[in-house]
Amino acid sequence: MPVLRWTHDPSAGARDLSVLLDELVTRMREAGLPVSRAHLALPTLHPEFLAHSAVWREDGPTEEGAWDRTTGQLPTFVEAPLRPLMEGETDRIEVPDLSRGGDALPNVDELRRDGVTGYLAYSVSLEGGAFGTFTLSTRAPGGFTEDHRQMLRPIRSAIRGVLSLHVLRGITENICRAYIGPQTGPRVLAGEIERGSITTLRAVVWFCDLRGFTALTEELGAVEVVTVLNEFFAIVGAAVQGQDGEILKFIGDAALAIFRIDGDDEGPVQRAFAAARAALRGVERWNADRVSAGAARLGFGIGLHLGEVSYGNIGAPGRLDFTVIGPAVNQASRLESLCGATGEPLLASAEFAAMLGAGLVGKGRHQLKGISSAVPVFGLPGS
Repeated sequence: MPVLRWTHDPSAGARDLSVLLDELVTRMREAGLPVSRAHLALPTLHPEFLAHSAVWREDGPTEEGAWDRTTGQLPTFVEAPLRPLMEGETDRIEVPDLSRGGDALPNVDELRRDGVTGYLAYSVSLEGGAFGTFTLSTRAPGGFTEDHRQMLRPIRSAIRGVLSLHVLRGITENICRAYIGPQTGPRVLAGEIERGSITTLRAVVWFCDLRGFTALTEELGAVEVVTVLNEFFAIVGAAVQGQDGEILKFIGDAALAIFRIDGDDEGPVQRAFAAARAALRGVERWNADRVSAGAARLGFGIGLHLGEVSYGNIGAPGRLDFTVIGPAVNQASRLESLCGATGEPLLASAEFAAMLGAGLVGKGRHQLKGISSAVPVFGLPGS
């Protein structure tokens, strides 16, 4: 049977969920199963989502969705009967012929109006004790026959390995993206894990820091401090990632990010500046909300510089950090520190200002730690 041969293809589990479901249903239909609609939901380890889903329709494109971790909301296309499976109340819901049953299904009228004649839903046991859910519906006269259900038994068993591989691969990718970064994570997964493996690249280096955090830490409890940090980093993260930058690390209440420059392209510089303005506006709104709620206003500074950086694996055997180092990183950090001394919300180097072209004004020459002579710095007009 084509579908059973497909489950032995080691690359099947590496497909995107929508592609995986499309290939699976195509082979099931080739085997004679009259599938009109299929839905697949698999668990994941992701900071935002509990599960990823895909729905296949014979009269439309395959769609993907997710089960939000914070709200617990299922995607809108997930059928109501699926909930008992996802909550572990049963391992199957079978109504092979809706003309002879199914009145207990929460959305049976909707299914019938859609021309559905048979409905089958199963939980699929995965490696590690997790499980997914898989539903099929048909519009064939008479619904699913007993022969169809007998045909499904080996298929349900065979797809366990494919789905387990897909879940494990997805978890690995999600962890790498969440903890290493959306651009660096795939490089690590591709095998760039040798300690001391370094690439030289040109980039805008962004360094930002929250002011007054030490005093705030002493004033607030651990839970409240983490809440403040998460709110602050959510603003910074949205600004940086919204402009195709990559946050490499959070250091206490500071963040280090880069915007890679390819040749003479001014785009990354423009995007870095746009991200900085967006972050400053976001923090300003956040501070207004804090003050109105009776909390203290928190200062914030951004340092921007551009130059060559060393990018790659640095650390101890068995514990590596994929990051950037070099004089350009140090100068961005020094510029951010100068924000606190001068009261400026943003300070940039002459190199950054020259490539940006407009939007910054001179703020005089200043001595930066580690640099022998004073250097010109640039900031926002009117600040």
